[in-house]
Amino acid sequence: VDGATVDQVRVDLFTKAAGLRHHIVDEYGSISPHVSVFVDGHQADLGTRVGEGSDIRILHAVSGG
Repeated sequence: VDGATVDQVRVDLFTKAAGLRHHIVDEYGSISPHVSVFVDGHQADLGTRVGEGSDIRILHAVSGG
């Protein structure tokens, strides 16, 4: 996926895989509170810059008992 920020990558990702949208963002388009985004090993938000070749990881909280 392409983009210079996490937000731009998010938009591009959802155009290519629309089904992921409801797993990652809330109804307002913000990253869900149960989702963490990391860029090159550092926690990120929508404004975080992304470089070519950056490692972007989107992790959804897992719970259970």
